[in-house]
Amino acid sequence: MKKLYTILLLIGFGFLANAQSLRLFKEDSTVINNNDVVDVILNGEEEVNTYVGYENLTNQQIGFYVKKEVLSFNDDGNVMLLFCIGNCYTGVSSELVTIEPNAVIPANHSMAFHATYQGRPSDALVKYTFQNAENEDDCISFTIKYKTGVGIPQNEIANKLQASPNPATNNVSINYTTASNKSSLVIKNLTGKEIYRTELQEGTSNLNLNISDFPAGVYFYGIEVGGKMICTKKLLIK
Repeated sequence: MKKLYTILLLIGFGFLANAQSLRLFKEDSTVINNNDVVDVILNGEEEVNTYVGYENLTNQQIGFYVKKEVLSFNDDGNVMLLFCIGNCYTGVSSELVTIEPNAVIPANHSMAFHATYQGRPSDALVKYTFQNAENEDDCISFTIKYKTGVGIPQNEIANKLQASPNPATNNVSINYTTASNKSSLVIKNLTGKEIYRTELQEGTSNLNLNISDFPAGVYFYGIEVGGKMICTKKLLIK
């Protein structure tokens, strides 16, 4: 019995030694697990940013580095892949970053991590690793998959996006097409406040909404991909 207890204790110590001290999460608070792939759609913008927050899961201050590894990329010299966490880096590693015990750094914080793609859109895979400075086994990685083309030009997405009836009263049907299952339909009021959001499936479809609780007025609806609105139109509710 004593021998079994010793074995279990050693297993427990081993688990703690290899446990991840940091938790990563997206702008919408979705947790990024180790070795996850994050899809980012490039729709011709000159700059696309991907924001990630992080949390210290321990009762001690942690020092860590962020390391970048380009897994695949057709670099023609006109594209820059950089990342920022406090300071910005074009190389493969950040300086030492510290986070206080049990602290949470939201994705919109000045010390949050963000990866930036600048230049001509091109498919790419870029891996980022958060590495504990004191323990090489304590790390968490994720890969950003930059995708281009995906078969539907941005102007076609705009042409397909239609609300009917418009003006609307109690219900509205919104027809849409999208090239990514990471896209969302977003409705905002005149002040820019978001009042409705839902994820969309890749392809062409329609969405029927009950808007009887929306105050009468002018709204803007559009498709968001990778955190950026790529198409916006006006909706009048009577």
